[in-house]
Amino acid sequence: MQALKALVILMGVLIIAAVVVIIVTIINRSNDDAQRSGPYNKEIILPDGEIVDMAAAPGEVTIRYRLPDGRQRLIVIDTARGRVRGTLDLVGP
Repeated sequence: MQALKALVILMGVLIIAAVVVIIVTIINRSNDDAQRSGPYNKEIILPDGEIVDMAAAPGEVTIRYRLPDGRQRLIVIDTARGRVRGTLDLVGP
């Protein structure tokens, strides 16, 4: 009987801990959403060169960029977070 009583108390404590973790996670995610609401206040530094072309898709902008040495690079920007998602160097024949 003592073991059953201890097990019930332990499970009650675990349920309370799980609820606290869920509440803290919800609060943290809501704070992240508030910070993400302003991606256009960020600064993205482009390399030296010139923009050749741009294309927009939902949630991202792709910039085709010509570097000073003549190579071209694609820069993909995540508009939801305001940061560079990745770059691709274009290699010709």
